[in-house]
Amino acid sequence: KIHRLDGDCIEVDAGIRWNELLKATLLQGSMPPALTDFIGQTVGGTLSVGGVGGMTHRHGAQIDNVLELQVATGEGRLLRCSEHKRRELFEAVLAGQGQVGIIVRATLRLIAAPARIRIFNLVYFNLAAMTAEMQRLMEDQRFEYLEGFSFQQASGSWIYVLQAGSYYRPPAAPDDTALLAGLNDARNFMAIEDQDFSTFANRVQVPFTGAHPWIDLILPQPGIESFVAHVEQTLKPLIAGDRFSILLIPMRTDHFSRPLFRAPKTKFAFGFGILRFMPDDKDAIEQALTYNRSLFDQCRDVGGTHYPISAVRLNRDDWVRHYGAHTMAIYNALLC
Repeated sequence: KIHRLDGDCIEVDAGIRWNELLKATLLQGSMPPALTDFIGQTVGGTLSVGGVGGMTHRHGAQIDNVLELQVATGEGRLLRCSEHKRRELFEAVLAGQGQVGIIVRATLRLIAAPARIRIFNLVYFNLAAMTAEMQRLMEDQRFEYLEGFSFQQASGSWIYVLQAGSYYRPPAAPDDTALLAGLNDARNFMAIEDQDFSTFANRVQVPFTGAHPWIDLILPQPGIESFVAHVEQTLKPLIAGDRFSILLIPMRTDHFSRPLFRAPKTKFAFGFGILRFMPDDKDAIEQALTYNRSLFDQCRDVGGTHYPISAVRLNRDDWVRHYGAHTMAIYNALLC
């Protein structure tokens, strides 16, 4: 449940879902700075891995907007922690996947919420053109929401769509001319839609039927174009009904403040995901997992990292490499 809702923060149980939380905050004109695409997940769940989405390029991950936590430790203690109190514990549970403690409550930062969002669907026929545009828009921050998608057409070629969203509250409205100035999309193919912000935030209603062996990685820029090009050449339907698209989430790594959220060392990075849905077929799923593992290895070799919600089989060495010295420093501090 919600324990406290003030103008600039909210304290909730970890089991509340983000859509319930957002419904309450919108009533007072506020919202969390960063939302994932699917907000039917729990607060404790996303804070245990990071929580990224189309607002990450401006506000970091959800874990970067946490003010305080209440944590149940492995020895049965219920402790409050923050950047200023028991910081080692605070940083061990944010993106820590529940390994040293379980989040029980969270106090989260809030910002002013819009009433509506205008979404510009910008089309590109070249991946490098779209990623360059995304990098530029991360720099000038003219949009509040940014995500890119790659779709395979019936011909086998790929088309790229950049979704760029601008918040507003009527009677004010976005300045379309200023927002689109200097962009290099295929303007004749652009589509614009206006939505109530609550409708937009709840847009992903995933029917989790069958299997969904997704993979989620974080790739450095430069390097994203060659990686995606390889995926486009090798990603094939494995069975009738196997559907997929590619998601790209632009990120500024200087917005990431929590040590267990592992991101590349470059200034700009891209969250990469294959959103795959297929029938629940054992052989096809096994092939998808093998393919995911090959992409995981290639991502690691080019300086990328893993966003740990993927359908990828990992071993002990993978986890040691993922967390490395950060894990040992935090674990040692807690033990002492």
